[in-house]
Amino acid sequence: MNRRSRNPRAVSGVLFVFVVWTAVVLGGGTSRAATLFVSNQGVDSSSCGGPGTPCRSIGQAIHNAGNGDLIIVGPGLYGNLDHSGFTGPGDENGPNTGCNCMVSVDKDVTIVSRDGATATILDANGATLDAVAISASGATFGGVRKGFTVTDADGNGMLISNGLTRVVVIGNRVIANSGAGLYVSDGTVSNLVSGNIALGNNDGFEVHGTQNFVTGNAASANSRDGFKLVGTASVLTGNVASDNGRYGFEVATNSSATLIRNAALANTRFGILVNSNATVTINQNDIFGNNETPVNVLGTNGLTNCGLANASSLLVTLSGNYFGAASGPGPNPADEIVNFFGSTTTNRAVATKEIRIKPLTP
Repeated sequence: MNRRSRNPRAVSGVLFVFVVWTAVVLGGGTSRAATLFVSNQGVDSSSCGGPGTPCRSIGQAIHNAGNGDLIIVGPGLYGNLDHSGFTGPGDENGPNTGCNCMVSVDKDVTIVSRDGATATILDANGATLDAVAISASGATFGGVRKGFTVTDADGNGMLISNGLTRVVVIGNRVIANSGAGLYVSDGTVSNLVSGNIALGNNDGFEVHGTQNFVTGNAASANSRDGFKLVGTASVLTGNVASDNGRYGFEVATNSSATLIRNAALANTRFGILVNSNATVTINQNDIFGNNETPVNVLGTNGLTNCGLANASSLLVTLSGNYFGAASGPGPNPADEIVNFFGSTTTNRAVATKEIRIKPLTP
């Protein structure tokens, strides 16, 4: 029998991070107080949300909900429905939410779509705001096959606000937003970003804060970075960054991150960039096909074929990464390791074949 499956070690790594995060951060979960419904056939009111009287807008359902409630959103279009500036019946409340955002998740609620991201669209129609802003610790937006498509904000597609913890963003598609697809703010701790796809934004995922977990996501064709990491001790596993306009993964100056079993493929500049004084763990990743077109960057003229750029001025030790050839980093078809500004890279236990990372996207 011909059996096709995900790489078991890649899946187990993602599941391990998720289980540890759930046990430590959620402590076994919380019970739901009530379930509210949102539908394109609904009507907004101060009492909407029942199965026979759904709300028309997600924002109205959040307003009517209490902490711990579950909100189930039916298929269709949500946002600026008639392109009139968030003033029509059933529109999301836009900048009147109390933040510069279209949908303000300001309570500890769980919001899921009934039919998944392909069928459930949140369209900001080019408004200068963040499409979805989460400002309550413990909130959940999306789920496995229960996410949303979030698109066309002249700002971030999704925002996790300053200082939050235990936020879960899962199973969403963030597409064609002028800011980051998903922006995790400073001061955040132990949030989970899993199984999302960021396509055609500025940066795909920009993650600040401390010990945030980013698992099984994909970032493709974003104009800058696939994943930009700013802060300390964020853990990335099972993610794929491909065909982004700058770097697949960028670890910012004075930041730290762990990258295990990710893939950086065919990005315009480097697969991975480690900036000044950044400390990293980079193990068992696919890093190949990057920097095929010459670029002038970090003082170079026409640099090509750079899979990993170490500009930290520190020693970076790699283990078990695949650079496109069994022999390890080198000329095409492999990618090179390039050191800048007195940096040193030690490459141990090179993987001799592709690791085949598959994200958990919608």
